[in-house]
Amino acid sequence: MLAEPEAPTTSAASAVASAIAARRWPKPGPGLMASLFLSDSLARALLAPVIPLEALRHFGTERNASMMVAAAGIMGVVATFAIPALVQRWRPRRVYLGAIALLVIAPAVTQGQKPSAPAGKEISLRPPFTQRSRSVGFPWEGQLVRGLRVRASRYVRYVPEYASAGRFYGTWQLTQLIERAARRVAERRPGARLSLGELSDKQGGDIGGHNSHESGRDADIGFFMTRTDGRPQGSSTFVQFDARGRAMAPHGGLRFDDVRNWELVAKLVDDSDARVQYIFVSHGIRQRLLREAARVNAPASVVSRAASVMVEPAHGNPHRSHFHVRIYCPPSDRPSCLEVGPYWAWYPGTPPAPQDGAPPLERAALALGMPLSSATN
Repeated sequence: MLAEPEAPTTSAASAVASAIAARRWPKPGPGLMASLFLSDSLARALLAPVIPLEALRHFGTERNASMMVAAAGIMGVVATFAIPALVQRWRPRRVYLGAIALLVIAPAVTQGQKPSAPAGKEISLRPPFTQRSRSVGFPWEGQLVRGLRVRASRYVRYVPEYASAGRFYGTWQLTQLIERAARRVAERRPGARLSLGELSDKQGGDIGGHNSHESGRDADIGFFMTRTDGRPQGSSTFVQFDARGRAMAPHGGLRFDDVRNWELVAKLVDDSDARVQYIFVSHGIRQRLLREAARVNAPASVVSRAASVMVEPAHGNPHRSHFHVRIYCPPSDRPSCLEVGPYWAWYPGTPPAPQDGAPPLERAALALGMPLSSATN
C-alpha cells in the first residue's frame, strides 16, 4: 500500500522569506534615483511645517535640524536599496546583524550633534503662521490660543512644586525667550539649569495661586543659587533670599548666584522677538543684580533696560524667591491682546490708547511704576 505524501511543513516565516528572496528588485539607475530623490524631497517639504518646533529644541538651529532631516532622508534612500540586496544575497543571520547595527548607529549619530546653537546663532521656535499662538485679553483677564509648552531639557528643569499642574504654556515668543535665556546661561556659565515655575494653562484663563498668568505672557522663573562652596544647587520649591544674597529659613546654607542670575536677566531684556515689560523682583535682589552688571562692565543699554523693568511690587508678594517676567503683546496679536503701560522705548510698535478694561487703581499704580499685587502674582 502506497504511503500518502506528507503535507508541506514550510513555516509562514520561511514562505515570506522565500517570496522576498524570489522578488525581482529594481536595479539602481538614474531614473530610480531621481524618483526616490523627488519623493524624499516632497516628504520633507510636507513635514517641514511641523518638524522644526520639536527638532529645533534638540538640534539648536535651523541648519542642524535641516541637516538631520536630510540625513534621515538619505538613510531612507540607502535602506531602499540595501535591505532588498541583503535579503536577496545574504544569509538571514547577516541581515539581522546589519539591522541591529543600523539601529545602534543611527541614534548615536543623531545624539552626537551639538544641541546648543553656535555663538551668534540662537534657537528659533517660530511656528508656521497657521500654528502660531495668540495672547487674548489682559494678563489678569485673558486667554491663550495654541499655547506652546516650555519643555524640560538639559537647560530647563521644572520646579517640582509646580511640575504636576503642567502650567508651562505661553506664547511662542515667551517660550522661545525662556529657552534662549536658559541656553545662554548654560553656554556661558555651565553647571546649572534654569528652574521654571508656572506660566499659563494651555488655553489660558484663571489658574489657582495667581491673579495674572492668564494670557500666556507671564512666567515665574526661580533664582539660580549655589551652596556655600559655590556649587550650583536646585530646590524642590522657590527659595527666598534677603538683600545680602542669603537664603531665608528653612533654606539656610544657600546663596544667591549673582553671576548666573545676571546672565539670565541680561538675556531676558535683550531679546529680539520678545520685549520684556516687567521683571517683578524684590528691591534687594534688583540692587545685587545691578552691582553685578557694573562688576562685569555690562553694556549700558542692557543695564538701562534691566534697571527699568526690574520692579518690586508696592503691595503683595515682594518676589524675593523668583523672577516674574511679563512680555508685551506681540504685534501680530493686537488688537485682541490688551495691555497697560508703561511703554518703554523698546515697546514693539506704537503704544495703544489707554484700555478701559484695566482696573482704575491698577492703571494708576502701573502709570506710576508701582504695580499692585493683582497685576503681579
